[in-house]
Amino acid sequence: GINDLAAYARVSRYLKALTPVEQVQVTRVEGQQVEFDLRLSADERSLLQVITLGKMLRRIDDPSSWRFRYIP
Repeated sequence: GINDLAAYARVSRYLKALTPVEQVQVTRVEGQQVEFDLRLSADERSLLQVITLGKMLRRIDDPSSWRFRYIP
């Protein structure tokens, strides 16, 4: 759901501000989908908890996947 530069910037800033995240890098852009590679200072479960508490990203598809939809 990232359909313009403002949405991309907002999601990128959001990910960088999350406590478990040390580094954010874009690895792929395809249409409205952006794939981010995150380097973490904690385990993935901690990251998932932080994202779940927020209102910007919602998990989509299979609950075991790491795919999220941007909620403006």
